[in-house]
Amino acid sequence: MTVRRLSISVSPEVEEAIRNAAERADLTVSAWLARAAEHVAKIEDGLAAMAEWEAEYGPISPEERRQARQALIEDGVIPPEELKEAC
Repeated sequence: MTVRRLSISVSPEVEEAIRNAAERADLTVSAWLARAAEHVAKIEDGLAAMAEWEAEYGPISPEERRQARQALIEDGVIPPEELKEAC
């Protein structure tokens, strides 16, 4: 696997939070940041896709959103408590 180095700047508070989270996950800071960035990028891609879909077909109804969340729960993509929070 090819990897590339990045240099980032964060406040001391953010640095501490990153280091603590990486330690709790038993990951290096680099691995934790890569995982977090990949996660956020996937969310952003999904939000962009939804905005594109809604621009073409109109807003998704609350019932359609509930059904989509239920399907994600059944597939193990999100935990069951997500459905309760969304309703």
